[in-house]
Amino acid sequence: MIDIDLITRFHAAAVELWHRYPIAVEPFAARLASLKRFDAEACLGDLPGQHFWQLGDGPTTQSIAFSLLHSAILVNHGFNFLLWHEEDLARDPDATDAVIAAVKRSIDRLNQARNDAIESIDDSIALALNELRVSAISAPRNTETPGSAIDRLSILSLRIYHYADRLADTDAPSVAIADDDTDGHLHQKIASSHALCRKQMDGLTESLGQLLADLFAGRKRHELFRQMKMYNDPSLNPVFRARRHAAGDGV
Repeated sequence: MIDIDLITRFHAAAVELWHRYPIAVEPFAARLASLKRFDAEACLGDLPGQHFWQLGDGPTTQSIAFSLLHSAILVNHGFNFLLWHEEDLARDPDATDAVIAAVKRSIDRLNQARNDAIESIDDSIALALNELRVSAISAPRNTETPGSAIDRLSILSLRIYHYADRLADTDAPSVAIADDDTDGHLHQKIASSHALCRKQMDGLTESLGQLLADLFAGRKRHELFRQMKMYNDPSLNPVFRARRHAAGDGV
């Protein structure tokens, strides 16, 4: 069975590591930029954090399927980490048009890879179910796949980290004055948001645990959901196609 508590502890530990040593994530980002197609294994070797799977008490890889699952979760988490900080750059009011264009292309590439990693998580779960010979042909489907929920947990861990970090800042009197927060309203607002994120994390963790229990017991059917993103495919994006047709017509 998949240990959801282990995944959330892993997410938190990896976020802490990557923020403390951001230079360690740079080879991972560079490898992604050099790939023409998503390749989880090619990216994985450049992303520190695999050792955090040993946070559990027992063995964390029961089979090839579970080993692939852990790798896909790590890579998906890495993409969310990179996306979070690219989104910050995109919202800088002083950024030039050239910077915004470059960041937008980076976000598109990262988001495509993130979605591919979500599908890899679900593929790994499908493989694990097959290995265990779980049959659920007539069982009801779920609206969200485990991969999508794990992706949401990853983003929540980033949000919780940044709220906690900002909360610590507002504890400093000099920072509070600089933020016009002498009466503590900013601190209260951030504390409330941080608490809500923690509550959402608990609720999502519980729901995902129940979903996985149902899947592995055959009470629900694990049906893969393909994102089918079209915008990065030159054969499907209408702007790319129009440009190719215009070039072919000599325009």
